[in-house]
Amino acid sequence: MIRLVAVLLVGLISGWSSVGAMAGTVHTIAVVTDPGSGLPRFDPPIAVIEPGDAVRIEMAGKVYASRLIAGLHPPGVSGWWGQVGETVEITFTVPGVYGHKCGGTYALGLVGLIVVGDPSPNLEAARAVQHPPAAARVLDALFAELTAAG
Repeated sequence: MIRLVAVLLVGLISGWSSVGAMAGTVHTIAVVTDPGSGLPRFDPPIAVIEPGDAVRIEMAGKVYASRLIAGLHPPGVSGWWGQVGETVEITFTVPGVYGHKCGGTYALGLVGLIVVGDPSPNLEAARAVQHPPAAARVLDALFAELTAAG
């Protein structure tokens, strides 16, 4: 019980919680193998949710881990650091754009975006974050898709 209260307090302070959605919808992102390239990717690559919703990121096998990309999140929000093979569920309360990656395959481009409500609080700052070349190409395409969807 004490641990649960501590997790809830950390979630309230940081803008997210690992205890799952208490009032919103739970959206699932999975690691899948792209049939064209044979490389892993997040499906969907962009999750658009509302504040209070949760995202459950399911790892395929035991070789992937979900982590927040440093700097690619709204100001004042702490991140998550999933362990290899661990499915994580995060409830988002702070609007903006969040980038997530697999630590081991980040350089290969295993990245995605989670948009919580209005992306404008940190959209331009998120675009300015530097990434390895393959991850940068994927994120550039995702930001272009996000902008086009408008």
